[in-house]
Amino acid sequence: MPDKDIISRAYIETVVDKYYTTEQSSWRIIYTVPMKELLSDLNSVLIATIMVVIGCLIVALIFTMFISTYLTSPINRLIDSMERVKKGNFKEKVNFKYNDEIGVLGEQYNDMIDNINNLIDKVYLLQIQEKEAELKALQAQINPHFLYNTLDSIFWKAQKSNNKEISEMIYALSKLFRLTLNRGYEFTYIKNEKDFIENYLLLQKMRYGDKLSYSIRFDEEILSYRIPKLILQPFVENAIAYGTEFSNTESMIIVTGDQHDKGIRFTIKDNGRGMSSELIAKILSDDRSNIANESTGYAMKNIRKRLSLYYDDNFNFNIYSTEMNGTTIEIIIPINSKKIIDGGVRSV
Repeated sequence: MPDKDIISRAYIETVVDKYYTTEQSSWRIIYTVPMKELLSDLNSVLIATIMVVIGCLIVALIFTMFISTYLTSPINRLIDSMERVKKGNFKEKVNFKYNDEIGVLGEQYNDMIDNINNLIDKVYLLQIQEKEAELKALQAQINPHFLYNTLDSIFWKAQKSNNKEISEMIYALSKLFRLTLNRGYEFTYIKNEKDFIENYLLLQKMRYGDKLSYSIRFDEEILSYRIPKLILQPFVENAIAYGTEFSNTESMIIVTGDQHDKGIRFTIKDNGRGMSSELIAKILSDDRSNIANESTGYAMKNIRKRLSLYYDDNFNFNIYSTEMNGTTIEIIIPINSKKIIDGGVRSV
């Protein structure tokens, strides 16, 4: 057997050699294994490992795409909904199953859409009411100067005839015309509203005589504030129509205005026949159709609706009444209404 030192270098590079020495002799037994055969199994393992890594990368990519689509799908739905809102569909909403960050975002978005719808409805209703007021103002005006001049002529004729009662009635009526028209403005000073009620009750007093008594008390510090016109007179009219006309005793109406906390409070109190709890509940409800056949409640409901359009929920409207024991109407509006309306709101 050749010694290990004489094995060619090239042969050693192509094989893996091992040897051992026998116990009986000093001979060395050498055995060799070709390198290719030795590494063949390792190559198979390497190829298998590479295939497994590639497979894992493909699975990870698919899984990542799935997760990405799952996470971005709610956002895409929200974006699509916004596009529809942008085109004018303000009834659009999105619903998410989970209460995660995207779910909270969806809830806030739905609340925003609801607020937009409410604002649109309020503006739309306000425009309708302004158009109605505009039409009524046009109908009432016809030719205001003609009416004023005619009433002025009648007033001076009554003065010349020393008919003081007729003169007062004509003067009060002419002031009612002026205050009602209010130069087309939707808001008026509290002082003007007070004057309107005084002239209205003066005319009613001349009609009913001793059957009607009234008192009007407004604090001086509130007279410079502005309020929607004709929000008090309909209550006074109801007190007369459903109190004085149906009563054989003296009818008393008390109208007051004062500061109350951070607002302005008006009360209209009468000793008439009062209202039932069912009617009061209908007036204070939001349903506009359940009271159409009751004129007194319908007028009150309209005023409450006007107040809600102008002041949102920043006002109080209360009715204290029992049948045959009179009625007290209480209205409290924000005291900053003067600042809000200083620019004026014109309906014509």
